[in-house]
Amino acid sequence: MRLAVVISLYLTIIAASLPFAGSRTSTNYSKSVRARWDTEYAELSGRLESLHKLGKSPHRWKVERDILDPHALLHETDRTPVDVVLRRTDALLRHLQSTDGLRKRADTFRSRLAELRAARDRLGLAKTGTAVERNLFAEACALRRRIAVSNPLLDFDDLLFVSTATECGHMCPQYYGYKSTGGGGLYILRNAFADNPRVDNVLEGATVQNGRLAGQSLNGGAFLSPDLSYDGETIVFAWARGGGSGWNENDCYHLFKCGIDGSNLMMLTDGPYDDFDPCFLPNGRIVFNTTRRGGFGRCHSEPYPTYSLYSMKDDGSDIICLSFHETNEWHPSVDNDGMIVYSRWDYVDREDCIAHHMWTCYPDGRDPRAPHGNYPHPWTTTDTVFAANNDIDGEIWIDGRQERPFAEFNIRAIPGTSGKYTATAGPHHGQAYGAPILIDVTIKDDDRMSQVKRMTGAWFPEAEWLGGDRWPGWATLWPLSEEFYLCNHYDDLELLDKFGNEVRIDISLGTRPLDPIPLRARQKPPAIPTRTFQGDRADHADHKRATIAVQNVYVSDMPLPEGARAKWMRILQFFAKSTFGKDSPRTGAGHESLCRMSMGVVPVEEDGSVYCEAPVGKPIYFQLLDENGIAIHSMRSITYVHPGEQLTCVGCHESKWEAPPPMGSNPLAFRRAPSPLEKEPGSQEPLSFYRTVQPIFEAKCDPCHSSTGGGPNNGHEIHYWYALNGYEEWGNVTSSYWAGKEIACPIGTMPDKRSSYLFFYHGSQRFNFVIPWYGGSRTVPYKFGTYCSPLYQNVDGSHHDCTLTGEELRKVTLWLDANANEHGVYNFDKQDQEKLGTLVWPDLDATPGNPTGVELDYPLPAGYDKTQNASRYGLGPAPRTGTEGLVIGVVNGRLVLKSNSTRRVRVNVYSLAGKRLLDLELLPRAGTAALDMHSRGIAAGTYVVRARSATRQVVKRIVWP
Repeated sequence: MRLAVVISLYLTIIAASLPFAGSRTSTNYSKSVRARWDTEYAELSGRLESLHKLGKSPHRWKVERDILDPHALLHETDRTPVDVVLRRTDALLRHLQSTDGLRKRADTFRSRLAELRAARDRLGLAKTGTAVERNLFAEACALRRRIAVSNPLLDFDDLLFVSTATECGHMCPQYYGYKSTGGGGLYILRNAFADNPRVDNVLEGATVQNGRLAGQSLNGGAFLSPDLSYDGETIVFAWARGGGSGWNENDCYHLFKCGIDGSNLMMLTDGPYDDFDPCFLPNGRIVFNTTRRGGFGRCHSEPYPTYSLYSMKDDGSDIICLSFHETNEWHPSVDNDGMIVYSRWDYVDREDCIAHHMWTCYPDGRDPRAPHGNYPHPWTTTDTVFAANNDIDGEIWIDGRQERPFAEFNIRAIPGTSGKYTATAGPHHGQAYGAPILIDVTIKDDDRMSQVKRMTGAWFPEAEWLGGDRWPGWATLWPLSEEFYLCNHYDDLELLDKFGNEVRIDISLGTRPLDPIPLRARQKPPAIPTRTFQGDRADHADHKRATIAVQNVYVSDMPLPEGARAKWMRILQFFAKSTFGKDSPRTGAGHESLCRMSMGVVPVEEDGSVYCEAPVGKPIYFQLLDENGIAIHSMRSITYVHPGEQLTCVGCHESKWEAPPPMGSNPLAFRRAPSPLEKEPGSQEPLSFYRTVQPIFEAKCDPCHSSTGGGPNNGHEIHYWYALNGYEEWGNVTSSYWAGKEIACPIGTMPDKRSSYLFFYHGSQRFNFVIPWYGGSRTVPYKFGTYCSPLYQNVDGSHHDCTLTGEELRKVTLWLDANANEHGVYNFDKQDQEKLGTLVWPDLDATPGNPTGVELDYPLPAGYDKTQNASRYGLGPAPRTGTEGLVIGVVNGRLVLKSNSTRRVRVNVYSLAGKRLLDLELLPRAGTAALDMHSRGIAAGTYVVRARSATRQVVKRIVWP
């Protein structure tokens, strides 16, 4: 009987080996494809064994909660790897069988799937790992492949990609040319989904036509990040010679472009800069990453230059800066609304592993925003909301970084969607590879996983750790839809779907293939008009002085306490780090703290509005000040303003998922010319202990402390931590910087708020993200800076006879609010001069002749455009009051407006990125107007609708259909 079953099973498998009809079907799979199936079998066997022996782990519960589709997981009913593949193949077939491209073959596929299931059932509970079961697994994988490559979304035959042999330990040096090893190439995989695809070297026989490398070949070097023009005819990519020794023109990545046949190979950039990650913009320019801005990473032991977004014309001319951020940025792409999407490393005054997540900006660099992932919980460790108490003992805060990916790379919009993207969940300490995820920014961010779905059961590198498993190796996803993706997986290219199917694309190069791109034309997103004035546009006739406008500073997801009022808004500048090495030199008590200066303050009107002239080309952040000039709220990130930009905001961290409140009337600040930046005492120069406050302490504090022997120098614990770590005092003990930074707890433990006379935030992982007082990702009003510094309590007039003048007090409070740094510059030599009281300026981002960077040479705007509110959704000032009703809704797939009058209604529809998609007038009849958005070319998704009549304005977020 047993022999009969085995014979029957073999006959079934032999029958299944007959050729299948169709151009992409075969039974003659290559050795590499079959080897991939063997590897998959072994991996599934091991995971099934663990699941059945150990049951569900805590990690398993998290994955089940966050998975995009349950089929991508192992089920408790799966006995063998064959069960897993058949179940996932069935899910794939069910999804595809209704499509026109598969309908004719669906019955054939379904019949074959039934045969394999029958063979599986006849095999019964026989021991796994037998030759019969392995052959059955291979046949299930073969059927899966036949179905997968029949997907109508694969309406192309060839794939563009690069390969690389470079392996680095971190995602920063991964993109330095001198760290590359060469051995890569720019390739097209012909007939990628057929039996025997062919790899063509695009640059075979090609030579550079211009520039320093004219006449030379690029074969054998290191290749990065290709992009294909929207018409499918031109490739732009990065190339480096590889194996160099440092940053010079020979060893850096430079940008090139060529035709898809390798013709007209042109060098676009050159010089001692790494230029990479090029991406075609809808307006014809190219955005890319580069080290041209200068500066170094703050947490490295080697000299790692930072890189950020620039753009240029497609011939390499008119290179301009899009991002004035001071730390690294990665992988720009263009989403369906025409916005640039990229990853930013964001750790201003907060832990350096805290955020490497999604940002967006306009194609000209305007208005950088973080729609997702920038603020893990806890927001703060000074608030009892997050802990049983604020004591150093008994702490219960949870490190929210581990409740979501540490980093997200290669973010790319999913076709036909608004607000949905694919990405790679990666580590901080590792390359930009990891687990594939889907991000939906139309869902409100809970600073954990609400916007993130896992595509597979893979764990997140560094954020999650599963013992001896190697880190997940996915990268460079190219989404075909919400369900199907091209991607890299270790040394393979593959088709991945949300059901967990991984279909290897047959390619064997010996190097890692990355960035698979369908070789075809694709729809170009809308080209958003340029509103900045740089490069060729610098002296354009429309260039007006840049401004900043805030509708209402009280509109915030972390509002001020009831009754608290802001009198001023302070604008501070950060200086990019000009020296390499962690805390080398040290700038203050906070590890990896940035040097900074106050640009000045501007008034906040009674209604919370602000309108002022803007610093240009500077990394800046804002603080709200009370009537005493003391900060009550602060950013812990940066923004920036480009030449001629009119930067607008609704409020301070306003909700991105709710319509802003109606303005009610034209905000007070918008009725006048923009305010100039008013200089604070001690401001508009780099803030340092030695120039800003030491003279005050020497004059007002030293006499008493020196005569009585009291004060901060009277305890034996003072300075011993710093002495052990090689720090020295400078000058008088009581007025030295480090006398204000007592460490009164044993080595190896964390200081609490009582340990320091100062207040500061750390920018380093040396201090844990959840330590009391200094931890968290956000600033809570009144719980930072001056108001949390014991030093202020000794200089506010209540401490003995210590009375400071108003100007002196403002200098001290400014210094405390600005992280209480020792130095305002990074260079050792300049710090020595600074200690002598000399005014010195940083090497980067400083303009001593015009320290604020305000565009004094350009006229003020002729008048604030009152039809454009401080918002991406174009909300103008509210019309005059009236009794007319106006309601927005979605009924039966149509946008419906209801009104109690028959007046015309102006309707605007905006994407969540702020792009206006519709602008029209409707005339309600019988009080109702309906609009079929599909007929207007609006895809299903989430949008913001603004409806405005003569007396009424309504804004609502809708999900359509």
